[in-house]
Amino acid sequence: MSDDKLNKNTDELEQELREAPSFDAFAAEMDERFLAGEVGRDLSALIKSRKIKKSELFAAANIHENYGYQLLNGTRYPSREVLLSIFLSMQMSYEEVNLFLRTHGFTPLYVRRKFDAAVIYCLMHGFSAMKCNELLFEEGLPLLTKEK
Repeated sequence: MSDDKLNKNTDELEQELREAPSFDAFAAEMDERFLAGEVGRDLSALIKSRKIKKSELFAAANIHENYGYQLLNGTRYPSREVLLSIFLSMQMSYEEVNLFLRTHGFTPLYVRRKFDAAVIYCLMHGFSAMKCNELLFEEGLPLLTKEK
């Protein structure tokens, strides 16, 4: 597959889908460009690539260590809020967070929703998960995680 095919934006891909003679034809052409991922496996890979100690990450994200390991091995499925707490603790960028969320079937952060705008602010300003929870609390918004 050419680099040109890999670099098409979503609008261009939607146009290709609209013009495709069949879904099979589109899917065959798209195969390498479909987003698909397993949350636990991909989260583990992210943690490993950033050389973060899992126990320290779970503590920083304010989640029980057992639950954290269950997320990573796929026996539990995280809420969007738990993922956001983990991402804040990993100091991920807004763009990285939204890519992970979209790739794994979660609603991406959207600046027009107050909760999301607060989390985006926290990501952009390097807040920890704890500091972000404090901001959310001050704004009367739901917290990322409850106290352990």
